[in-house]
Parts: sequence; structure tokens; C-alpha cells
Amino acid sequence: GTAGVTTGDAGSAGSVSSAGVGGGSVAVAGSGGDPGTPDAGADVEPASDARPDVVAVAADGGGACPASAVVCDDFEKYADGATSLGADWVAYTYSGSVHVDGTKPRAGSRSLHLTAQAGAHHYADLIRATRGKEVLPLKHYGRLMVWLTAVPPSSHWNLNMSSGPMVGFPDEQAKFFEGGMYGKLMSNYAQRGRILMNGQELLRGGGPEAGDPGADADCAVAAPAQKIVAGKWICWEWEFDGVGNEAHLWIDGAPMTEVDAIMSGKQCQGPGFQGRKMMPTYKWEGPQLFDKLIIGWEQYQDTPAQELWIDDVVVGSARVGCPPP
Repeated sequence: GTAGVTTGDAGSAGSVSSAGVGGGSVAVAGSGGDPGTPDAGADVEPASDARPDVVAVAADGGGACPASAVVCDDFEKYADGATSLGADWVAYTYSGSVHVDGTKPRAGSRSLHLTAQAGAHHYADLIRATRGKEVLPLKHYGRLMVWLTAVPPSSHWNLNMSSGPMVGFPDEQAKFFEGGMYGKLMSNYAQRGRILMNGQELLRGGGPEAGDPGADADCAVAAPAQKIVAGKWICWEWEFDGVGNEAHLWIDGAPMTEVDAIMSGKQCQGPGFQGRKMMPTYKWEGPQLFDKLIIGWEQYQDTPAQELWIDDVVVGSARVGCPPP
């Protein structure tokens, strides 16, 4: 990639859905080693009017959700072993797994348990999306608690993404991500056209699975030193500002200033959208609205097998901080 960073259009892959939302389609594929050919009917986004509002549940192992929250989940209401999370989420897997269990709750009795097989372009996600309708405020804050068994030493990975259509271009997506690469943290931004299969839109957004077109822009702010620690619960907070075109990250309440993105990245690649000149500081342009949220595990280059847990998810218009220990 540009300036020595190969980001792989972070978080823009997807071809299979393991659970439906609001009556959406259900399909399972790609659970083997290398990604295979997507099912013809897989990962199709249900009609927007079939998606109910997110049901707020406790996000701190028993406390109430903050008033500013639009997404709030501590995974306590789902059955042990659940792979379908009802009306709240679509569980999306590609050479990975997503389920709720009691193997490592941060608080309460359950958390979200994710795995990904060794290799490249493998995903284990929860997705909340409503095509063309606001899922998250244009400026929003998120928090999740995460336990990583290991931090990949070389490949690119992400834990969360928010995206939506660019102003004036409903089929071009602006995507904000937080994750890491080369064992350090990294903020990522991409512009990518919506991907269709058999005339229907793919839920996750396309690429970089086999046969998908490349991104129009793929930008990053990579940390020279700041990193996440494995083997314990970490409070992972982010801000995505689609008005001021900024992205920020905190770990355990401390600002990760090395990955602050303000108006642009520091290294970018791709042809540029609508003839916009590609340069290292290509503009991070917010969408018209954020109509998709993804949390989970995504890996874009060859990566060892991964296992992690996520708990106490809150996303809304105000920063909520870390839950009590």
C-alpha cells in the first residue's frame, strides 16, 4: 500500500449471512479454509421497512442504557449458544463463527464469542443496517469491551465500522473503521461502490472477496507505537464525526492520538472517486448519513487463527466512557 501500509479496504468484505434481521434471508457458507464462491441468495440486505428499531438492553452487566444510546447490548438476553440474535443484529461469518455464550463474560453471564480461521479475508461480525435510513447519528460515539487472545503481528484487522452513502452519490459508500496493522493501532477510511449480486445488494458491502472490484479510495492513519494489549478486557471507544470528517479512538479511557484522523489520512491508495486526485492526504469525507454499523473481527491479510470476546456495546450521540470494573 501507499507509504508502506496495505490496508486492503478495511471492512468492506462480505458474502454470507448466518442470521436474518426482521425476516431477512438466512444463509451459511464459506466456513471452510479459503473463501469459496458466495451462495447466490446469501448476504442480501432485507427491505428497510422490515427492520425494527434496536431494542435497548443493559450494557454494563445490569445497569440501564444511557439516554444517548441508539444501540445498546450486553448479550444477556440471548440464549447460551445463540447464533441468531433476532431483530437486533445480523450475524455475518466468512471462515469464522459468531455466537453468544458464557465462556468469558465481562459482567453478567454471557458475552459475544467470535472466532476466525487462519488465513486472509476472514470475518466474524454483527451487522445493523437499514438502507438509506439513519442507524447512527452523523456524529456518534461507540464503546465495546473486547478480550483478544492475541494481536496479529503483521496483518490488518478491524473491530468496528460505520458507513453510509456519500452526499449526492447513494451508491458510493463512505466507511470509517478502527483497528490495527503491524501490531499497532490504525484508523481506516474507504470509499467503495455498493456491491450487487443477482441484482440485489450485498448486506456487508463487497470486497475484498474473490471477484469483487477494488475500492475507489483506501486511506489510513497508522500508529508508530500505540497498540492494544491481548489477554484481558479492554475498553475500546471511538468517535466517528461525519460532519467534521474526523475519527478518534480511546483505549481504557486514554486517547490514542497517534491514530487521530482529522479531515484526511496520512497514506491513501486507489483511483479516487469521481476523478478526485489520489494523494496521501486524500479527504476523509463523511457520508450523508450512517446507515450501517458493524462490530466484530475482520482480518485482511494472512493471519493466525483468532479468538475473542466482545461485551457491553453502546453506540450513540454522546461518549459514555468505560463501564465500572
